[in-house]
Amino acid sequence: MIEKNRDYAILKVIQIVAIATCNYPKGQPDCNGHSTLFDGVAWLRDEPGVRDMCILEAPETEGIYLAEIDIDMLRDYREHEVMGEKYRHPDKYRIITNEGAGSR
Repeated sequence: MIEKNRDYAILKVIQIVAIATCNYPKGQPDCNGHSTLFDGVAWLRDEPGVRDMCILEAPETEGIYLAEIDIDMLRDYREHEVMGEKYRHPDKYRIITNEGAGSR
């Protein structure tokens, strides 16, 4: 389970999105609970170092767990971060996709 959450965290950093996982509770085959919510913001401009993006990790037990995501903070981060909207150019990627392969 830990590896799966790490993979989600890496995907979230690359895509700059919030990601929630919903897992079956402990007691189900191959399950141990620990549903998670990552907010997608790896660091803040005014704070040193990387921050913990996991804002919720539920216990092993079944239940309803609530958390809030600061969507304005996520939008601001996407706008200014190197991997964010400002630096993405999907229109230029056509030449390396199947769509653009025949149009060179």
